[in-house]
Amino acid sequence: STSRGRDLLGDDEHVWSPAGVFNIEGGCYAKCKDLQPAAEPEVFAAIKFGAVLENVKLAAESRAVDFADCSITENTRCAYPLSFVPNARIPAVVDSHPSNIILLVSKP
Repeated sequence: STSRGRDLLGDDEHVWSPAGVFNIEGGCYAKCKDLQPAAEPEVFAAIKFGAVLENVKLAAESRAVDFADCSITENTRCAYPLSFVPNARIPAVVDSHPSNIILLVSKP
């Protein structure tokens, strides 16, 4: 969802209106399975006080997150506000229209 060279409106739930495009979530909902700081530095940095981790395992003593442990589910997640992303556009509004739309789908 993130790329240092581009403004981020959000990772999901966008509205395209006559006035432009805007995000209605105000945050991101990232997958955390096997998360590594080198591979996803923006997501890793967003995991701090105020973020919500879902279905992850913590080490008993250190409380460090084990992103490789998917024993609860493969769908480990982190929810965090757009303000945790340095290149987020806040407010998450663009007053122009896209020239291309890409729709990602999965096979059943």
